[in-house]
Amino acid sequence: MNNLVITETHLAAKLFRSGILKYFNNRELNFYITDICYDQALVAHSYDKAHAKLMLAEGMLKVVGLNESQMSRMAALHQRYYPRFIIKTISALVLASENKYKLVSEDELLREVARKELNIQAFNKEWLVTTLVNEITMMGESIDINDVKQII
Repeated sequence: MNNLVITETHLAAKLFRSGILKYFNNRELNFYITDICYDQALVAHSYDKAHAKLMLAEGMLKVVGLNESQMSRMAALHQRYYPRFIIKTISALVLASENKYKLVSEDELLREVARKELNIQAFNKEWLVTTLVNEITMMGESIDINDVKQII
């Protein structure tokens, strides 16, 4: 589960606010977001900005810029998938694909395309919360998944 690509900071921020991430360190769990997604998300969701900055400082959230080769791949995928996906979404697909990271998104179409056409492991928030709670339980801690789901 270690490396997860997200398209929006609000998912990571909600997990941070819920307290569930305190059980993990950045060797066990990392959220990656492209600079394109991060910059757009912070404008749209300024409430999450403080939490995202805390996660950046703790090393659990990493903002990644794409290199020239990845930008070329992004342009090719944009031509292929436009208008289904916007540039920031495609940047996350490239980041996940190139690094063999898992993609976490609530967009069902995005997950389907990621899995079937690009061979990317893609999951939704429900999977992530369940996986995190299961990991915490295996650590010997008691946490109620329904409480976490209500917060998130």
